[in-house]
Amino acid sequence: GGGPEEWFYGLPPITRTLFVAILGTTCLCSFGIISPMSIHLDFGRLSSKFEVWRLATNFVFFGTFSFPFLIQMYIFVQYSQRYEVAPFNTGAGGTSADYAWMLCIGAALLTVMGFFTAQP
Repeated sequence: GGGPEEWFYGLPPITRTLFVAILGTTCLCSFGIISPMSIHLDFGRLSSKFEVWRLATNFVFFGTFSFPFLIQMYIFVQYSQRYEVAPFNTGAGGTSADYAWMLCIGAALLTVMGFFTAQP
């Protein structure tokens, strides 16, 4: 087998991008560079201060470094990689673009449901 670099570059593009985003936000929050309160989904700040980054950053923060974080990252990478490489055959082709579109639709639905249920 190869080293960590080969494993990292062997990940499909969407999985690799999300892996870096999740690891980056975890590092920034764990080392106190940013507060988790500045990236969580707050509809009041979204509408009054136009903090649009909150629509995306709440999906890439799994918490600070811990054993549960490692388990979540492992599960995320395994399932994301498998789905991006060999998705369920819907007739749409199953490329990385389809996977990205599925993630966007899922994020949009979760955000709308969070708004109506007052859950971040």
